Amino acid sequence: MSDMWEAEIQNFLSLSIGDRLKESEKIQKAYKDSSDKKPVREFLLALHYELEKDPKANAEALRASARSLSYIDDPSASMKLLLESVILAI
Repeated sequence: MSDMWEAEIQNFLSLSIGDRLKESEKIQKAYKDSSDKKPVREFLLALHYELEKDPKANAEALRASARSLSYIDDPSASMKLLLESVILAI
């Protein structure tokens, strides 16, 4: 994971749940504007890598992020639901 992502994820994890959901809206907007899942995938991967640093404490969030990543290429998958399911598990 690049240093840029690491700093961004650390900042994201320090936010309140409401602010995390607001931040996820920005990622969703990037997806909607381009129809490219890359921003969502990169964010979820970076978040997953960060959560792996303490797997015991983050077990539920790791399961949620792995599940979201497994569905990301499904054409019927809602990027909003994939992001929010991970955010709410943190």
